[in-house]
Amino acid sequence: MGILLYPASKFQIVALASELPFALWAVYLSAALVDDRRAVFLLMLLAGFAALGVLTRWLLRRQGATKL
Repeated sequence: MGILLYPASKFQIVALASELPFALWAVYLSAALVDDRRAVFLLMLLAGFAALGVLTRWLLRRQGATKL
């Protein structure tokens, strides 16, 4: 990030905020798959994709994309 002159401390905060939810979701999904809890795995997988869809739609509307 030095080439872009972006402060490392701000980058670390943004990286943590963006990576932590996915990391927790991936670890929980992996544990459910390894423990052969198929229903929990499928529900968490679908809930994660639904949350991603809702968040994406909200962000696009916030940026002014009106044709959704």
